[in-house]
Amino acid sequence: MIDPSPLPTRRQYVLLALILVAAAFVRFYRIGTPSLWSDELWSIEMAMGHGSVHDAFPDGVVRYDQPIPTSLASAAPWWQIWTHVQVITHPPLYYIVLRWWMALFGSTPAATRTLSVLLSLATIVIFFDVCRLLHGPRVALLASGIFALSVGQIDIAQESRSYALLILEEIAACDVLVRIILFGATKKRLVSLILLLSVMFLTHYLSIGVLSALAILAIIQSRSRQRRQTVVAFIVAAVLVVAVWGYGFRNQLRTIPFSDPTYFHEIFPHHVANSFKAIVRLPLQYLVGENLGLRAPFWIHIVIVVVILLLVMRAFRRRELIFWSVLFITVIAVVTAIDLTRDSTLLQYSRYTITAAPALCAILATIEWPKKNHLIPVGFVASLAILAIIQIFRPPAPRQDFQQLAGVIDSTATPDELLVFYNQSDWLSPGIWYMGYKYYSPASNHPWLTLRHPPDAQLLHQLQTRNTLWLIGRSPEIFGPILFPGWRPTNVWHTTAGGICLMRNTTPDSVR
Repeated sequence: MIDPSPLPTRRQYVLLALILVAAAFVRFYRIGTPSLWSDELWSIEMAMGHGSVHDAFPDGVVRYDQPIPTSLASAAPWWQIWTHVQVITHPPLYYIVLRWWMALFGSTPAATRTLSVLLSLATIVIFFDVCRLLHGPRVALLASGIFALSVGQIDIAQESRSYALLILEEIAACDVLVRIILFGATKKRLVSLILLLSVMFLTHYLSIGVLSALAILAIIQSRSRQRRQTVVAFIVAAVLVVAVWGYGFRNQLRTIPFSDPTYFHEIFPHHVANSFKAIVRLPLQYLVGENLGLRAPFWIHIVIVVVILLLVMRAFRRRELIFWSVLFITVIAVVTAIDLTRDSTLLQYSRYTITAAPALCAILATIEWPKKNHLIPVGFVASLAILAIIQIFRPPAPRQDFQQLAGVIDSTATPDELLVFYNQSDWLSPGIWYMGYKYYSPASNHPWLTLRHPPDAQLLHQLQTRNTLWLIGRSPEIFGPILFPGWRPTNVWHTTAGGICLMRNTTPDSVR
């Protein structure tokens, strides 16, 4: 049984407020500047209630209408989101919350990302409370500081995606479970736990790692009567999820295997060894972000993992560390099991195990060295603060700059020139480039088409009446002459969202 810790002092509340101010600054600074990337645009599209419209564009058909999949003006009622999430691997709750938010504040990059920022800031407050209950206010402040300034958490908070909501639900469920363990299973706490467990699964399917960890903790750390009540709460939550989402989940299961992204599959030998290396890299990625973490020498990852393992071993002597150790290990173990059984590479992307990151922050905050001082956790907070400041003052580097792509086309193409959005992939349809272009250029009026495969003879004949076309997608400067015989690339632009190639018809006018 864990002993409850004392309430924070006024000074500690002030320090928590300063942490929140710092967290808000590094999250809000230039939040609307980087272009939305494909997954964020997809989130906005799904929130419009029509499903993945960009995946359903007819292939090879020249169109003159200009649908905007991300437009609120043409959105369906929000309740239709519940029944329009087929052919995707996510449940509907985040898209519904995002739609409610956009109905109030719009669908601009700053507006949609602000939802994630506010969810992340709320998580810091609740995380402080969980850590206070388990470790006391001092450790709680350090854990909150590490969490608030971790670049991995800042990145999650600056994206219009479901992970910030999932982490908030996770930490809120942890808070309720800890209170049940410490103070007893009241009706209010049990109902709150049932609702939080349910909404976690309805937010992201990989919440199964958190749900498994919380179930283990409820069994091993609760008193016998509380244990029975808490286990019943988990069962009720499962029944509730099946009742409200079982039919929708069944429909998704019919399509998910066919929409499995090819880039999630291991293409190299030694899958087990590669999965182990990915696990070793995760802790540093949680702290410094995915990009910087992947560039760090592997020996640094090894050192950090050894330190974490030594800290986790302390759980045998300090019961309050069992909570975070079980959460950290179980979340990563569940994703590892998925990777090893399906030859997938989810571990290569830190977002799929990001729910283990709060546990890491709490574990690091409990380091007492030297002589029961917290110099090392304070050093973590200071180092992360410096890194966060460096990151936010660097020029923004969007993953996919659809704003730049749209700017190139709008500044150069004439209204009658055809836009051809091409990508030969079973997973990422060419419609994603159209959607990104129309989001940043809603008033454009070009004829357009999407292509998943090289054009057939009928389409090539139809295009012979045109002098120019714009090929947009992945590496069009390479595939252009092969895709369109008789057409010559004249200008090529490279953006992080894809390539743009202006092509001219070299067929003699007499033939045309």
